[in-house]
Amino acid sequence: FEYVKEETKTLLVLCSHDVFFSRWCLGEVTCAVSSNVRILPLHFTDYSNPTPEFIAALDVHVDLRHLTENGYGLEDAKNALKIFVGLDFLRVPEELDLMTLTWLTRAIMENQARSIPLARVAARV
Repeated sequence: FEYVKEETKTLLVLCSHDVFFSRWCLGEVTCAVSSNVRILPLHFTDYSNPTPEFIAALDVHVDLRHLTENGYGLEDAKNALKIFVGLDFLRVPEELDLMTLTWLTRAIMENQARSIPLARVAARV
């Protein structure tokens, strides 16, 4: 997680159905939130935000040992998910063609360069 903490300006999170069942994805988001690293979520069509019930039982769904080995605890991960669900995001269309990928790349870069609120960028789709 040191790379996220020390070398990352923006963490691009590819949000698929199982993203937060991955201890590494959860760990990187937890590290980013704890380190005030900007997070840019890309929501794929099969993704939905973690529910309050999922977050409350997080330790049942994900092996958190690697978090504690890196100085983060269960409450850090729960807090990170609560913050994550409130972030602006870009929705990735179901079908990706060259034009859509070009738009998505520009939207990401435009947001990165100018800090345009994602809700405005996502509305252009």
